[in-house]
Amino acid sequence: MDTLRLSWRNLWRNPRRTALTASALGLGVLMMVATADYTKGLFGRMIETTANGRTGHAQLHAPGFRVTREEELVLKAPAALLAEVRALPQVQSAAARVWGSALLAIGDRSRGVQLFGVAPDEEAHVGRWIEGVREGRFLQAKVAGAQGDAARSGSGGEVVLGQLLARRLDVQLGARVVLTAADIHTGEARSELLQVVGLLRSGDAALDDGTAIVNRDVAARMLGLGDAVHEVVLRLHDHDSDPVYGVDREDEAAIAAAIAPLNRADSDGRGVEAVPWHTVQPMVAEMLRMQGAWMAIFLGLIFFVIGFVVVGTMSMALLERTWEFGLLRALGTSPGRIASMVLGEAAWLGLVGGVGGALGGYTLSRILEHVGIDFGEDVTMIVSFHEPIRPVPDLLGAFGFAAIFVLLTVLVSAFAAYRATRIEPGIALRQR
Repeated sequence: MDTLRLSWRNLWRNPRRTALTASALGLGVLMMVATADYTKGLFGRMIETTANGRTGHAQLHAPGFRVTREEELVLKAPAALLAEVRALPQVQSAAARVWGSALLAIGDRSRGVQLFGVAPDEEAHVGRWIEGVREGRFLQAKVAGAQGDAARSGSGGEVVLGQLLARRLDVQLGARVVLTAADIHTGEARSELLQVVGLLRSGDAALDDGTAIVNRDVAARMLGLGDAVHEVVLRLHDHDSDPVYGVDREDEAAIAAAIAPLNRADSDGRGVEAVPWHTVQPMVAEMLRMQGAWMAIFLGLIFFVIGFVVVGTMSMALLERTWEFGLLRALGTSPGRIASMVLGEAAWLGLVGGVGGALGGYTLSRILEHVGIDFGEDVTMIVSFHEPIRPVPDLLGAFGFAAIFVLLTVLVSAFAAYRATRIEPGIALRQR
């Protein structure tokens, strides 16, 4: 305790130098805390847009479809498959989908698009992407028992377009467009006259800029699929709200284990491949896995710069106090005690700067959590950030960074402490 009190008093013998060095340390910690909290918010938004969006938490396809996207590779008997999926305790909800290639035309303008057939009542339970309709509304569920024109008036004659796609083709809400696709068996072109009932901005670049969303029955009829589908998407229970059957939705292995019973070999054209969202969106998954490495590199770069400041400060203090250390040695003070004094000053220096930087970084993250960081709607990094990114403040993590900086400050000061113990009393006392 006496050594710590003496180190604290010695630290403020030159208050200006101490304040400047502590400020540099604090700025480094503030940058680390703010960056870490922002990164959590950024990756959280990417995961929410991906896993809680169109991709879902897991998907089922016919073997080979995910890689080739061949429209002939379908899941047969989807009603029985959905019943099997929903029977799994980890599954909260599921939806069947149809995918295909189509030509969207209005007037003299046309563009190749992805045909996306969905059941609106099912999609409402598996993801939040349908909430991204900015103008108009989403598709209406097909009216049970409706026939002919009545059935078409439900959702059969409707289409929802991505807002960016509509902008490129100059399509307005309420306009009628022609959607043409080829029958997978005969190659015959089949067209549908559809009314644009909604414009979507989901944050998913593929949906917003290249997809026409129609009722699943309409897509199946255009492609000649019958009751077959291309994809079943799953939403799983979250382990935080359901500790018994819930799954950590960021854990690829946990999701793969939960859906493993759904995998089956391709026999009689009824094979099923079940994959977690990490497999469907590998770039997002890889960025999530690399998050820790990025933070470690960033931490290293910041402290590499600040380390020079700390070394310079401690070296100057050692140079100014050479006579003092020589006198202490001459009076019989052990080298270990002198080293403890120097390292104690470094620890206090790191503590003052680290705690101040941690509190400053946490405060900044709290402010930005409410304000948000807006990239603008046209900025895309795998997914579109059409809403502000909000940092995730973490007070415990902030003090964790402060502790790391205190430890590193002590470590880089070890050389100065070693030099202080090697001072020769006779030589040092003559330098007064």
